Amino acid sequence: MSIFCKTHSHASLWHILTKLFCHFFSGKVYIAPMKPITTWDSFAALDIRVGTIIHVQPFTEARKAAYKLRIDFGSEIGMLRSSAQLKDNYFLNDLLGKQVLAVVNLGSKQMGHFISQCLVLGVYAAHGVVLVAPCQPVENGCPLG
Repeated sequence: MSIFCKTHSHASLWHILTKLFCHFFSGKVYIAPMKPITTWDSFAALDIRVGTIIHVQPFTEARKAAYKLRIDFGSEIGMLRSSAQLKDNYFLNDLLGKQVLAVVNLGSKQMGHFISQCLVLGVYAAHGVVLVAPCQPVENGCPLG
């Protein structure tokens, strides 16, 4: 996803560009080393699906700035909740209606008083987490493949 996507408001673009400028000139660009080789079976065990964010609220109890998300993964999987540290690049309204990719079969994880039921996928960039999303609208529940 390009940061110059037509769906971003001018305020969102300004926020993202400001973050990029600050990180670029602060020298905080970090690329993690490659992880050990895994097996195809291990990767195939992950159930990665497309869902649409239908509800967003600030996660004020979280240690790091985050949002609580409710995501619709279609009739087979239904609605799942997740927490995501996206405040560096996304305003609350930017996320409503956005399609994302998430791992839906990791089980639940307790985060304070909140239970996360899926792991929303994002890329760690110099300016914060950038969501992994389909380039075109697709049906909720479609698997990555």
